[in-house]
Amino acid sequence: MTKEEKLLSDKYGKDPGFTVPKGYFEDFADRMMAQIPENSTAKVVNIRSSHWHRLRPYAVAAASVCVAIFSITTYVQNHHDSELGSASASIYKQQSNSDAWDEAVDYTMFDNADLYASMEDFGK
Repeated sequence: MTKEEKLLSDKYGKDPGFTVPKGYFEDFADRMMAQIPENSTAKVVNIRSSHWHRLRPYAVAAASVCVAIFSITTYVQNHHDSELGSASASIYKQQSNSDAWDEAVDYTMFDNADLYASMEDFGK
């Protein structure tokens, strides 16, 4: 007997509270069959489906179409932007003024120290 079982039996006693009459389950099936009527016909109940159950396939199809349209639009937009990016890069490469290009490259290579130094020079 575990500690919990001992505590429960000390507090509430050992009486289980409910008992099954002797021989109750021996002829249980026969008694149950005797209670069922001979000519019992099952009542047919029509189950009406809700609006959601009828509209669910259409809602799923509409959501799928929306996801497909959003995905295709996003893909086309990203693909179009990457083409524009490569086109703008080729335009920059074709520029005859290489000094402006070098100046832009130098500007993009600024780190924080260079930025602070240029701001100090600008303030003087």
